Amino acid sequence: MKIFNELLLKFEKSDWSANPEFCVIDIILESRPDIILMLKSDIIGNERASTFGRQDTPSVEQIVRAAIFKEMRGMDYRELEYSQNDSRICGTFIKLEGRDPYSFQMFQKYISRIKPESLHRVLVEINKIAISEGLEDVKSVSQDSTVVKTNIHYPTNNSLVWDCVKTSTRLLAQLKEEIDTLDFIDSTKSAKETFYEINITRGEAKRIPLFQKQLILFTKVINQTRVLSPWLAKKRFTLSFHNGYTGYLVKKMMDDTKTTNDYNTNIWIVFRYAEIVLNYAEACMELGDNTTAATYINMIRKRSGLPDFTGDIETALRHERKIEFTFEDLRWYDIRRWKTLETVLTNAKGMDIVETKNMDDGTVTTTWQLINCQNRSVSKKMYWIPIPNTEIKKAPQLVQNPGY
Repeated sequence: MKIFNELLLKFEKSDWSANPEFCVIDIILESRPDIILMLKSDIIGNERASTFGRQDTPSVEQIVRAAIFKEMRGMDYRELEYSQNDSRICGTFIKLEGRDPYSFQMFQKYISRIKPESLHRVLVEINKIAISEGLEDVKSVSQDSTVVKTNIHYPTNNSLVWDCVKTSTRLLAQLKEEIDTLDFIDSTKSAKETFYEINITRGEAKRIPLFQKQLILFTKVINQTRVLSPWLAKKRFTLSFHNGYTGYLVKKMMDDTKTTNDYNTNIWIVFRYAEIVLNYAEACMELGDNTTAATYINMIRKRSGLPDFTGDIETALRHERKIEFTFEDLRWYDIRRWKTLETVLTNAKGMDIVETKNMDDGTVTTTWQLINCQNRSVSKKMYWIPIPNTEIKKAPQLVQNPGY
C-alpha cells in the first residue's frame, strides 16, 4: 500500500488534508510519469517539449496537472488563473514552485489542444491505479477514522446510474425555465443519498437491496424523461463540449480548410493593430480631443468599407469596439471599465432553429424563434476582482475589494 503510506505523510499538511482527491492524484503522477506522456503528443505535437518550463511557459507536466485540476473543479480558464494565486493547493498541485502564475491565455493555448477522449483515458487510468492500491472505490479516503468525500469519479454501475439521474433532472430543470407549465419530480436528493449509502456500505448482500432501490428510482426518472422527451427534442441550445447556449457556433478565426473532425490550428491573435487604433481613439476622446478620436474610429470603419460614423462619438466608439472585437475576449473588460454592466449585461438570447420535413412531398420548412437561453444577474462587485488571500496575508493593511 505504497500510495496509502505516502498519503499519511502528505495529510500532515493542511493543504492536502482538505483536498484528498488531489493528494491521491499527485502521488500517482509522481510515481507514474508515463501517465503524463499519454497527453504529450496532444499538447506539443511536433514542437519541442519543455522539461522544466520557462518562467512564461509551463512544462508538459504542469499543463497536464492544470488540465486535471480544471476538469475536476469545473473551472473556466480565468478561474484557473485566479486559483493559482488564491489556492495553495492549486499552486502546489500544478507545481508552480515559486514561479509567477501562468495566464489564462497560456493555459487555454495548451489545454485546449488536449482531446477530450485523451483526458478521459488519463482520468480513468488514475482511478484504476488508486483502486488497485486499495483506496476502496475512490469515493472516500480514510484518514484517522475520518471519511473525507472526494469527487474522483470512476465509472462504476452505481456512479453511472447516479449520473443518468443527475443529467435527466438537469435537462428537465433547464426546460422548465423555458416552459413555466412544465411539471416534473426532482428525485436527485433521494438518489444522491442512496448513491453515497451504496458507496459506504460493505458487503455485497447489503449493497444489493440498496442498488435495487436505486434502480427503481432510476426507472422512474427515465420514464419521466421519456414522457417529456417531445419538449426536450425541441430544446436546441444544449450546453456541451461541442455546442453553445445560443444554437450557433463561432466561425471567427477558424480555419475554413478544416473538416468537421479536425482541430483548428489557426494562431490566436492576442493583440492586433485594430485594438491599438481604438485604444488610442478612446484615450483621445477621454482627453477631449474628439477630432483625433473620430479620425481613428473612422480608420477602422473605412478598412471594412463603411462610411464615417455619425452621432455621439462615445456611442460610436463603444459600438465599434463591440463589433470589431467580437469573440476576442475584450468585451467583458470594456463594459467593466465603462461601468455599464447594469445596462449591457442582459439575459442572453438564442435562436431555436427547427426544420420540419413534409413526408408527402419532401419539402422542408425552417422556422426560427428567438429564445431566452441564459439568465444573467449583475452585481457591483463584478467591477473588481478579489485580492488574493495570499496577498492580504503578506500585507494585512490591504482592504478587500467591495463585495468579496
